[in-house]
Formats: sequence, C-alpha cells, structure tokens
Amino acid sequence: MIDTDRQSYYRHGVLPIVSASALWAFGYFVRKLLLVDISAVWLSFVTSLLACVMISVQYHPHVRTVWATFGKRPVLYVALACSGTVCGTTLMYFGLERIDLGVASILEKLQPVFTLIFGAALLRERVSKVKILFVAVALAAACVLTTKHIRLPEHADFSVLGALAVVGAAASWGLAAVIGKMALNAEDAPEVLAILRFGVASLLLLPVVLGWPSSHARVVSGRDVALIVGAAYFSTVQGYMLYYKGLRYVSAGVSGFLELVTPIVALALGVTLLSEHMTRAQAVAAPVLLVAVLLLARRDTGRVLGGRRTQGLSGSDGEMFLRSRTAKDKDHLGGRDVS
Repeated sequence: MIDTDRQSYYRHGVLPIVSASALWAFGYFVRKLLLVDISAVWLSFVTSLLACVMISVQYHPHVRTVWATFGKRPVLYVALACSGTVCGTTLMYFGLERIDLGVASILEKLQPVFTLIFGAALLRERVSKVKILFVAVALAAACVLTTKHIRLPEHADFSVLGALAVVGAAASWGLAAVIGKMALNAEDAPEVLAILRFGVASLLLLPVVLGWPSSHARVVSGRDVALIVGAAYFSTVQGYMLYYKGLRYVSAGVSGFLELVTPIVALALGVTLLSEHMTRAQAVAAPVLLVAVLLLARRDTGRVLGGRRTQGLSGSDGEMFLRSRTAKDKDHLGGRDVS
C-alpha cells in the first residue's frame, strides 16, 4: 500500500511540477528573444491576457464559479497576481533586458529559498536541519550545471539594476508559490486559480500599458506574434496548470526545489540535440542535484505514508488521502475498523 501511495505522490505531485519547470525554461529562452523588440511590461500584459483567455477556453469554468472564488478571497488573489505576475514576471523580463540569460538563471535559483522562507512563515511548514542540508547541496549543484555558458560580468551584458530585478522576481515568485498553496488548501480549483492569477494581473497592467504607449510602440513581426502565442500556451498555460495540479500534493517549500531539475533537462537537451560538451563538474553535479531533490521530495511524503498529516498533503487532499487509507485498511482486515 505504501509503495502505491508513494508512486501516486510522485506521479500526481512531483512529476507535474518538474514538467512545468521544463516548460518554463523553454519560455524564458523564447522571451529573451522577444525582449529585443518588445518591452517587459507589454510582454507581461499580453502573456497574462493570452493565458487567461486560453485557460478559459480550454477548461471553460463557469463565470459565476470564477467570480464567487474571487469574491471569497479578493485580497489573496490580488496578492497572487501582484507577486506572481505584475511584480515577479515583469521584474524577470526587466532583468533579462539587462543581463545575460545565464547570469539571470543563476540568480533566479534563489526562488526556492524564498519559497522555503515564506512557506515556514505563512504556512508553518517545518524546515529541518536535514532539509536545509539537502537545500544547500541542490542549490550548489544547480549553480554548477548552469554556470558553464556564463560569461564573467566584465565580458557580458550585466548591470546591478538588472541583477536586483531578477532577485526581486525570485522573491516575488517565492511568495506567489505560497499564496497559491494557500488557495489550493482552501479547495480552489487549479484552473480557476490560474485564470484569476493572470486575469487580475492583466487588469492591473492595463493602465501601465495604456499610460505610457511610447515605451511599448515597437515593431512586432509575424515571428514575434507566433513566439508570443506559442510561449503563452506551452510555457505559461500548460506550465502553470501542471504546476498548480502538482502543488495540491507537494508542500510549497519542496515545490520550489523541484524546479531546480530544469538545468538537468536543459543539459540533456543540449548534449542530445545540439552536440554540446558536458564537463566533468556537470557530470557530477547532475546526479547530485537529482538525488538531493528526490530526497527532499521523499521527506515530504514521510508522515503521510505513515497515516498522519504532513506538509505535502494538507487540507482537503490530506483528509481524502487518510479516508482512502482507512478504507483500504478496512478491506485488508475483512471490514474491521482499525481506528
């Protein structure tokens, strides 16, 4: 039974978040190209609007359901939109305009640390010494994997303002992950959560886009339109739907570190498709990162598989899980109640 439950946890919780991270990595690469012709605020607005529309069309939740969900917790969803998109995404785009993608990817790795801090402060998620050790190992390995193609600042596009923007984006996304977990613990549907995140964000960004049109009036080619739409659907829509579905089963703190698997995916694609060379340091760092992240995820399942409440399955998810475990135990013992 425990093995089956653990497999379900990895399949429904860990795997979707890791897959989402790979899609986001693709999105960052595409948007780095787009920022040559399009401003950060305008790209943030268009991506949010497209994501809201696409999710609505794909999942078609009832308008009353979306509005009722927002009405129950308006402050929570405004905070989610501000931290996750208005501040987080816009700051990241702003930073990408000023520093190399490689440098930005290193600084963005701070996001799981902020998620861990906010999760402990707002959700009272437990941070043990062992978890801190795994966190440090995972961060170090992720940095080794990412630094291969980074040019030193004196030879690269680099600015302190751009670096601070990316760090600010990491902090904002860390807070957004915790707010999203709070909404999911309150039984809000993932698609409604995503629609409100991007819908509210597009409304908040609209006055900025309309107020300073000259800063956004750049030539947009057909290629730019195709990249914007493709990135919005595959990276934003599919990425965040996978993420929020997985976040129902994984603690906010651990979810942030699952995203560190992205450099492994990028490295594998580079070696396989682009014939890139893997250094010895990367060959060592990749399995170290993978093991550290998997151990973090494994610790997130420990108490659930023992039949007690954990960080990973909390709220309604934890209750459903425990009810299913009780039913299985009854069946196994010939219908006798073991509680």
